[in-house]
Amino acid sequence: KPLAFPGTDADRARGRPAPQRAAIDRGRGGQFRTFTSPAGLEILVGRNRRENEKLAVRIAQGDDIWLHSRGVPGAHVLLRVNSGKKPTDACLQLAADLAAFYSDYRNVGKAEITLAEPKHIIKPPNAPLGAVKLRQEIGTRVGVPDNVPAEVKAARAESGADLFEGPRTRRLRNARKKKASGKAKAKKGKQGK
Repeated sequence: KPLAFPGTDADRARGRPAPQRAAIDRGRGGQFRTFTSPAGLEILVGRNRRENEKLAVRIAQGDDIWLHSRGVPGAHVLLRVNSGKKPTDACLQLAADLAAFYSDYRNVGKAEITLAEPKHIIKPPNAPLGAVKLRQEIGTRVGVPDNVPAEVKAARAESGADLFEGPRTRRLRNARKKKASGKAKAKKGKQGK
């Protein structure tokens, strides 16, 4: 007697129904951080690697704009653009500020943010979860983490997420402080002569 696995032809031949598979969730499903831009466009921010990948590979489409901090880990941000509409500069800036805020650039002051169209985002084979590659980018913007709405900062502080500062953030902040103090010493040395 052959072994029968649920859902196989042998199982169906015995009159048993095939098990129902869970539908793949291709929609949002209440996840992601969600914001509304000044022009009323939806901005989605991934909270972890799985959501970042889902935003970049499954959710992003058409005229949407994908944003990410350049050179450091951070959340994938998606500015949902309705077909035929063009996002305003204020919309792009808020999305860039959110990308900077939800990255290792959070405590640095200014951050370089990459913008790309979804059609240019590819998932390399065998790449870790959340890692994507860009074939082409639209350009870059400067994101300022301090420009995000106060309620976003308050929610982050309340959650306790600000208590942990990653080593990359610390290294970036210390490098900027060192550079700034070096400039101040050089300026002071010139004034003293």
